Amino acid sequence: MFSQMAYGLRNEIIKSIDEVTERLIGTNVYGLDRAIFGSSLNEGISELDLLHRIYSLSQKTAVSSFISQNDSVINELTKLRQLSIQAQSDPENSLADEQIDLTEFQKIRSEEFWFSGDDINKVFSPIVCGDVFKLKKREFILLSQPCDTILRQNGKRKTNSAVLIPIKKYVFEDESDFISKYNEYSSQVQSFVFREDSIEQSFWLLMLNLAIPVSLDVLALCTFNSQGKIEFTKKQEISPLLHLDGQINRFNRLEELSQSGEGFPTEICLDTGIYRKEHGIKNLEYSENHGWKSKLLRVRRLDAQYSEHALNKYFAYKSRKAFDHDFTTLN
Repeated sequence: MFSQMAYGLRNEIIKSIDEVTERLIGTNVYGLDRAIFGSSLNEGISELDLLHRIYSLSQKTAVSSFISQNDSVINELTKLRQLSIQAQSDPENSLADEQIDLTEFQKIRSEEFWFSGDDINKVFSPIVCGDVFKLKKREFILLSQPCDTILRQNGKRKTNSAVLIPIKKYVFEDESDFISKYNEYSSQVQSFVFREDSIEQSFWLLMLNLAIPVSLDVLALCTFNSQGKIEFTKKQEISPLLHLDGQINRFNRLEELSQSGEGFPTEICLDTGIYRKEHGIKNLEYSENHGWKSKLLRVRRLDAQYSEHALNKYFAYKSRKAFDHDFTTLN
């Protein structure tokens, strides 16, 4: 029952991909250049992201049409829903939890959250809100307003400052411990908690009160090599995959600075007066032979819908109301 519907849906999606491809190929070359390449260059985003947006929209429309225009699909969906309703109404004859295998769905769910470091680093993807950096065993997630993070055509941003937030995954064997800690952190204004799925007893925790002010320009050095390293070597060659005007202009400027001795932006952490605990992140190190480098490494990216939610939670934390001190307290 389900396999017929799944294969039918697959065929419709493939058909929609072919149709969009034909429409793009048949488009006037100047219109294509303006809509895809011109738009992406002006906004400082990859044309691959824009193409993905177009194809995703087509697939979404194909799925909706496939379901609404096929009575047989609606009938199959109704039968499948009835199975679920019957299982809930007759728990004695339903499958036990240990008999239900959701392994593949867990993998798919994880893919919805994360983009791998290889996928973003090998295409020299610009830094965005949600990029995760690793220092030894510790990890930090970049939170920054998307429009401020984008590198414009002139190689500059609206602002150079953002924050890195410590991020860590907690896994529990005991269910009561998991529930207790999850509820505890979820209720705190200074923390942001999210779960990849409802099966594993685990959650990701961002401690917003431990934000580290950082330089976007320095973090963006990871976009000039395919390993995600925050470094810039002397006589470094520009990759042909580095195509955005802003990135190219920025690279050329950094190359001039590295050769002229005029100075180089080496401060990863910015002195903004914000209190922070010891985090271990040091400024760029310099060597005569290698150039400038840091031990920070971009390792993956949190999907925008979740990273921007974390950003909103951070803004809410920073804009929290302060009440007058209670002078009757003895503590």
